[in-house]
Amino acid sequence: MTSHQRLVLVIAAGLILLAAGVRFSSLGAQSLWNDEGNSYGQSLRTPADIALNAAADIHPPGYYWLLAGWRVLTGESEFALRSLSALASVLSATLAYALGKRLYGDTAGLAAMAVVAVNTFSITYAQEARMYALLALFAAASTWALIDILTTPRWRGATALALTTAGGLYTNYAFAGVLATHAVFGLLWLGWALTHRRRAGRVIRLTALGYGAAVVLYLPWLRIALTQITHWSSTGDPVPLSEALPVAFGWLTVGPTYATVGISVGVVLLLALGLYSVRPPASAPPPPIPRALALALPPLWVALTVTGFLALDLFRPANLKFLLPAQIATALWMGRGAWVLWHFPAVRDGRRIQRLTRAVAILTVFAVMWGARGGISALHTDPQYQRDDYRGIAQAIAADGQPDAAVILNAPGQIEVFGYYAARFGPAWELAPLPIGLTVDVQATQAAVRDLIARHDRIYAVLWGVNERDPQAVVESVLNTEAFPIDERWFGSVRLVRYVTPQQTGQTLDVDGAFTFPGGQIVLESAAISATEIEPGGALNLTLEWRADAVPPANYKITVQLLDSGGVLVTQRDASRSPISGRPAHGRRARSSSIATRC
Repeated sequence: MTSHQRLVLVIAAGLILLAAGVRFSSLGAQSLWNDEGNSYGQSLRTPADIALNAAADIHPPGYYWLLAGWRVLTGESEFALRSLSALASVLSATLAYALGKRLYGDTAGLAAMAVVAVNTFSITYAQEARMYALLALFAAASTWALIDILTTPRWRGATALALTTAGGLYTNYAFAGVLATHAVFGLLWLGWALTHRRRAGRVIRLTALGYGAAVVLYLPWLRIALTQITHWSSTGDPVPLSEALPVAFGWLTVGPTYATVGISVGVVLLLALGLYSVRPPASAPPPPIPRALALALPPLWVALTVTGFLALDLFRPANLKFLLPAQIATALWMGRGAWVLWHFPAVRDGRRIQRLTRAVAILTVFAVMWGARGGISALHTDPQYQRDDYRGIAQAIAADGQPDAAVILNAPGQIEVFGYYAARFGPAWELAPLPIGLTVDVQATQAAVRDLIARHDRIYAVLWGVNERDPQAVVESVLNTEAFPIDERWFGSVRLVRYVTPQQTGQTLDVDGAFTFPGGQIVLESAAISATEIEPGGALNLTLEWRADAVPPANYKITVQLLDSGGVLVTQRDASRSPISGRPAHGRRARSSSIATRC
């Protein structure tokens, strides 16, 4: 091993440690969120049940099968569940080095690896128990296998191509974008080979064998995949290219934190130089594939991925994760830019110029990595990059000390993620996925909420995406009219509303009150409270007996205020009408209740 090879090995090892460090650091710090809860729920099933449930979803079962085995080996902590993605992301960074070295040389490989290591797009999905880091890994691995066949056609490449292509297809349907890149690049290579009268028969046979074997491995899922893809409605919004392209550019080059840390001049410089055609030094080994094709691969990969993404109207923040394989291509593109700087053609006084350009190459890559520090820090500290905090929700409910509480979960997937934390903090809670039905069954949902109110003193509503899941607000309407909201808190984009249900009130209060309206009068005849002492943050139930001698012209608001011994307002509760009887009829007694909180 030469001194140069040892130096490359040391730098590569350091970058692997860096990639692992930023991915495994704080891996379990944040709560699991909705989609991760779905992954956890799938991992508890048998392989056959995983496939059955995945067939009703929009994701293939491959990642869930791997996670099920991984969970058995590593455990069920947040760190353990996410560590599969973290490992896959570290391997993706390593493969970026292997691809860059194979296409251009050590300098490009090391620079590409450095870019992947600190990119917050890659880091974000390395720290999530979902399939996207694995998708990027299979994208890089299958592309390496294709290049291996094109350069040194052997059975090794065909076998690797078959396994990685099948793995990618079973991981996520977005892998089709990688195959589109392979198809176009393969045709370009074939055109070059025929033009230059190169023998291509063995390459064609091995490539066809690799993809053919992948199709055979994928046949059990192919019919389901075609059904899911063809019936997959567009979830994006029409966005002008002038808005979509800068966002995609920021995510691919820096990551989702580009809006916080900006895009450095170094990034732009490396991308610009990555398109520059420069002849390698005479001492360099001949390129494994034509220089023009090697130069074209990264921008071709990025262009096809982004174009397909926009053509399918997928653009919205939640869908940008499908672009993750193209982040590997962007890193290769930038890696080639560093290689161009390293081998920039020398003119007079060539050695001095070469030293200068190599110093610039090193400083540029280092500047890109140094600038990523703020983005990596923001992933763990800036609220806009934090996941919904279901762990915090469960802890807040547990802190109320209501072991027999009911918890309403309104969004698909919440039952899995909240059940994960309920097992830790509140094993006796009744978890109720409501509303009922994808198209809300109003009567069944109302009956289910009323049943919970009748059986529990305290109800917690965990609400996410209400406008989509419960556009008529059926759940909240029943809770707001037949129970009493204490307060609400936000945990990311999830809202937790605490409700107390009507309680028995025994101690009668002295009252004397009447309200006159045009044509009649409302008389307060009696009042009773549920307790004379209450813990801070608790709830007090107040029952009011009142009578109207005529139909009021409007729904008047009743306000109840709780004052301390000094006459200072502690809290109050307002209601526009009785939550039990509604608007009173002529000459009829009615009852209303109100809650005072945070005593």
